Amino acid sequence: MAPPSIPFVSREVQDVLLWKDAKKSGITFTTLLAVWYVLSHRPAQLLSLLVLIASATFLAWNIAAPLLKRQGPQVPRFLEEGISAEEGKRILDFVLLYINPALSLAGKLVTGKDYRLSASVIAVSFTAYQIFGFFDFLTLALTCVLLIFSLPKMYESKQSEIDSLLASSLYKGKELYAKLEETVFKKIPKSSLKKD
Repeated sequence: MAPPSIPFVSREVQDVLLWKDAKKSGITFTTLLAVWYVLSHRPAQLLSLLVLIASATFLAWNIAAPLLKRQGPQVPRFLEEGISAEEGKRILDFVLLYINPALSLAGKLVTGKDYRLSASVIAVSFTAYQIFGFFDFLTLALTCVLLIFSLPKMYESKQSEIDSLLASSLYKGKELYAKLEETVFKKIPKSSLKKD
């Protein structure tokens, strides 16, 4: 049986998620757990720590570089001189490729003329509202990380059993739907009005 493949991710990411290299997977998983813990308990402290580490690193580098006869940290040109008008226009043109469709979508949503779009936004917003009512965003993110790291590996190890259970569940679901259609849906009267 072929090993499972995860769509839309590269082979390297699949190897990490399927625990092919336990060291890389463990480091990635532990790092994500540590980031979740710090963000969920002390986000301001984390930001302060990151600024402290970055500032101390650059200061030490600048002090040690002349003593070791090395070059100091390379600072990108735009941090010293700013962004030129041409670069700014190029960045703005690139950003506008994404902003204009988003504004167009927001305009369609505000006018309410696209019923399908409005209904889908309402449904997604309601679903998100319900989910975030049960979970904090960071807890939901942690749950997703746990599922991403455990489900592919579980499927890989028990692929044949899971496939047979899914096939039998699909068969039972089709049976139940057919029964529901026969007993309930066929009893619902259809409209006698005809469209012109």
